[in-house]
Amino acid sequence: MDRVLFQKLKLFPTNSRPYGLTYEQWTAKWWTWLLKVPKNKSPVCDESGENAYSDQDDPNVFFLCQTFNQSTSNPSRRVVVQRGKSLFLPLINWISIAPEDGITDDDLILKARSKMNSIGDLRIIVNGNQILKDFSEYRVQTSPFYVNLPKHNILGLNCGTKKLASDGFWILTESIVRSLCLKTFGSCSAGLTKIGVDYEITVT
Repeated sequence: MDRVLFQKLKLFPTNSRPYGLTYEQWTAKWWTWLLKVPKNKSPVCDESGENAYSDQDDPNVFFLCQTFNQSTSNPSRRVVVQRGKSLFLPLINWISIAPEDGITDDDLILKARSKMNSIGDLRIIVNGNQILKDFSEYRVQTSPFYVNLPKHNILGLNCGTKKLASDGFWILTESIVRSLCLKTFGSCSAGLTKIGVDYEITVT
């Protein structure tokens, strides 16, 4: 499928290798980035966007995140992104963790899959316009991978190396050259879990 153009925002298709990595590899890299940040500095727990820059060290891609748990209102985050960088973010996602969610690789993969098989409403809105109607091609599942958790991590688990498997819906934009407003929403577990976030992204 060709790259999609919506409101001058282009998305890499999931069967491509943006900047030399597959979507699955970008997903694992995103989780590694998010989980290595202690909770008090985590961008996932941030309302304003001030923590968005924590450990952002990729030269080509800027990571954005959702909220970690359901909240009554979407956080409104303001971030500044260098012109020419891509944005990578989930609409909704899940990680299974060993041994809490299973022991074998198949256990972890199946648990994550079951969570994302019950997705409800998904939305991504750029500058007031819904840019996708069919999200099925943007679902990305990973093989198990390892992450080193710090003390006081957002999962509330003991620090150390953990084996994870991820499933979810992701987008990776091509290089952005203009400031934009980006809003996302997703629900799973038959609508019991609803998460969303609003970003005001200034490109410099």
